Amino acid sequence: MARSASPVDATAGLALVTRLRQFIDLTPAEIASLQSLSRPLRRAQPHEDLITHGHASSTAVLMHQGWAIRHRALEDGRRQVLDFVVPGDFCDPSVFVTPVAGFSLTTITCCTWTPVAGSALLDLIAGSPRIGAMLWWLEAQEESLLRDHLFAIGRMNARERLAGLICELWTRMKNVELDIADGFEWPVNQEVIADATGLSVVHVNRTLRRLEHEGIIRRSGRIYHIRNPERLRQIAHAAKAGIGPTHLDPEIAARLRRSH
Repeated sequence: MARSASPVDATAGLALVTRLRQFIDLTPAEIASLQSLSRPLRRAQPHEDLITHGHASSTAVLMHQGWAIRHRALEDGRRQVLDFVVPGDFCDPSVFVTPVAGFSLTTITCCTWTPVAGSALLDLIAGSPRIGAMLWWLEAQEESLLRDHLFAIGRMNARERLAGLICELWTRMKNVELDIADGFEWPVNQEVIADATGLSVVHVNRTLRRLEHEGIIRRSGRIYHIRNPERLRQIAHAAKAGIGPTHLDPEIAARLRRSH
């Protein structure tokens, strides 16, 4: 059961603010609105369901700290991890038009998060069209990631899939300033990676060791060090696949800047 956090937490909303500030200047009022959206805070332990597939859902999830997975599973336990949810992610902001959850969202570490009601989202968008455009952009990023994952599983080999996933997650952690020097912390076991890439655990282990042997990555516990970023991006076909959807169209960005 998720628990309430302290009613006042200086970190609330900061990951989302940090992410958005990489691409557009936020006004003090917008920062205050985003932090207000980040209340109340909840804390969850690993392996807690924040959203359950097929159940009624009236809230989106704004992640502040920790990692979770969005996934679907069959009755026999076979599971597909659709994507990873990290700090700064806004999971399912279209909740006000999709009242039944199409996936499960389960924590894999201790998490701090906020349930955001669809009505609160509508009020925020009505009061700040710029924030509405930013949320739309976050949704477009999410859709781009899902397309990349589908393409990778359908057409890429194991080495390309893992390189792409590592490249993507490293980029996303950099966007919220949670990367570690030349890499990032990836707090998952190889079973979760296998479920995300459509590979067996044995194949994941073999492929990660190959990437290490080639001098592309180095693992130290849960830390993944990127030793050859350019080669990693080449293997992942990052330039063509759009891995790391971090770009805001310059014309749209300029219009948003003029509108505040």
